[in-house]
Amino acid sequence: MNEVEIMRNTKSFAIIGASAKEDSYGFKLVKSLTDVGYKVFPINPKYPDIYGLTTYNSTEDLPELPENIVLAMSAVNNLKVLNSLQKFKSSNIWLPPECWNDELVNKAVEMNLNILKDLCPIGTYLKLNFELKKENN
Repeated sequence: MNEVEIMRNTKSFAIIGASAKEDSYGFKLVKSLTDVGYKVFPINPKYPDIYGLTTYNSTEDLPELPENIVLAMSAVNNLKVLNSLQKFKSSNIWLPPECWNDELVNKAVEMNLNILKDLCPIGTYLKLNFELKKENN
C-alpha cells in the first residue's frame, strides 16, 4: 500500500513527540489529523493533554494498537524510542522529513518495521483529499 492508500484505509495515529506548543510540528500533527477525523493518541510524558486529547507517557500506555505511528522528534531522539516499537510490526511507522537519518532507517529495517520514510501525514492527507476531489468530479 502506498502512503495515500494508507491514509485512505486507516483511522488511527499515535504521535510520539506530540507537543502542546502550537508552533511545533508535534502539535500541528495532532491538530491536523484530529481535525480531519483520525483517532489520535498523543505521546509525550510532559503533558497531561494536547489539543483536548489525553496524552500518553509511552506506547506501552496506549489503549489500543494504532494503525500508524509517527516519530515526530529529531532522528537522535527517535532512535532512542525505536526499540519500544518492536511489538508494532503491523503498524505503519512514519518518519517525516527532518525526523530520520540513515542509522534510524537501517535499524527500523533490521527490526522489520513497516516504515514510510521522508513522508509527512499532513502532506499525504492533502494528496488524498486532492485525489478524492478528482474522483468525485
